[in-house]
Order: sequence, then structure tokens, then C-alpha cells
Amino acid sequence: MLGEWVDALRSFRPFVADMIFLPEQELRLNDNTMRLVAKYDLVVLSPDKVIIYDWKTDQHKFGDQYCANTLQPLVYRYLLVRAGNGYLGRKIAPPDLVMIYWNPRHPATAVSLTYSEKQYRRDEERLKEIINEIENRDSNSFFATTEERVCRGCEYSPICHGASPEELDEEGLDDLSLSWDDIAGISET
Repeated sequence: MLGEWVDALRSFRPFVADMIFLPEQELRLNDNTMRLVAKYDLVVLSPDKVIIYDWKTDQHKFGDQYCANTLQPLVYRYLLVRAGNGYLGRKIAPPDLVMIYWNPRHPATAVSLTYSEKQYRRDEERLKEIINEIENRDSNSFFATTEERVCRGCEYSPICHGASPEELDEEGLDDLSLSWDDIAGISET
């Protein structure tokens, strides 16, 4: 199956010599208003666009509304515009950015999300609202979902259910001890 997926990927996103392909990119923002981190499956730099590719491998097909109405594109697109200056050596403008969702199980179905200055500003306000809400809530008011289907698919469910650090290591979860103090702030140039 993996070989078929790789073949489908090569067909969907062929290598182009004048583009830069950056797989498995991690980008972090640490400023006075928010701290964000994103792990991109693939960032492709073309002469005039920055393209974020996100792979989905679910059994079911997804549509435009699913992709547009989750937090992932909000965070991924906002963060790349806000803190991704190093990728092009210049500031990335929202219209320069496209995010494409693709599933090798359904290779003919891709969802492409463009970005605008208006969306960028709206996303910034929404992220600030979400972060403010989280920071101002008592930690005892956060509960795991009661929807077993959602919980079962979440890689962090062991944390919600009180797994010990040793059990988390056995689960193979990424190191969750991210030190934000080690992340430099960004310049506004």
C-alpha cells in the first residue's frame, strides 16, 4: 500500500527543478501575543507561490468545508505568513500562499485553499481569542471529550487519561517538553 501511495504522490506532485521542496518542516512563533508551532508535511517554494501540502490518509473522502473549518489551516497558513520570512528571504504575503490537502487513498480529490489579507487578519484575531480563552480558564475546567470516536483517533488521548511519563514513552509520542524560552522571537522585517 505504501508503494502505491508514493507512486500516487509522484503523480500528484511531481518534482519540478525550479521549485524548492521542503518536507517535514517545523515552524515556531514566540512573540508577546502568542506561541505557535506547526509541523508541515511539505512546503514547496515556487518563484511566485508558497504551497503547503498536508497529507490525509483517512478512509473517507474529505471536502472543502472539512478542510476550511478546522484549526489546522488557520494555524498553518497564519504561521507561515507571520513567521516564515526565512523561506523566501522576504516577507510572505497572504495571497502568495496556497494550502493543499491531499489523500493518497483518493488521489483525484484534492482541496486547495487560497489565502487573503482579510483571512490573515481574521485568523490572527481568532487565534488571539482562542489563546486568551485557554490562558484564562482554570486548568480543572478542561475535560477529555466524551465522544469515544474522537478520543480513539487522538494521539494525545493517553495524556487525558492520566498516562505516566513512562507509558507516554511506550506510546511513542513526541517529546512534549517544548521549551518556549529557547525559541527566539521573530523580527517584523
